[in-house]
Amino acid sequence: MVGERVIKRVVSWNPEEMPDLIRVQILAYMREEWPEGFVGDNLMRNWIHPSHDHPRHFVGLLSDEVVAAHASALWREFTEYGERWKIGGLSGVFAYRHLQGKGWGKAVVEQATLYLHTLPLDAALFCTENSSLL
Repeated sequence: MVGERVIKRVVSWNPEEMPDLIRVQILAYMREEWPEGFVGDNLMRNWIHPSHDHPRHFVGLLSDEVVAAHASALWREFTEYGERWKIGGLSGVFAYRHLQGKGWGKAVVEQATLYLHTLPLDAALFCTENSSLL
């Protein structure tokens, strides 16, 4: 229906909580969009982000079993110039091509960003090549 407004349902999971069917859809998209992450020892990888990045996944769902969009909120601690830092950010952000420009990417980014604001971070980063895809 033209002009129909669809409520965007966003669910978040830690990796161990995410249903396999959802994880497989996200990985399938990532393999096509970012093939460099699936070479060598990672050719058959079945994880979205490594556990040392403390991922929390935000998934826009068309239904209980169909992914529309995804964003991961990550954080990592490191030491630079003798100071300890806790830095967060977003990664793996996408909306399926037929849903781009319909607000799905924006919905998952907003929820992931709200989550990052709850963490005791020193800074958070998000860069994208093409924000019009959200």
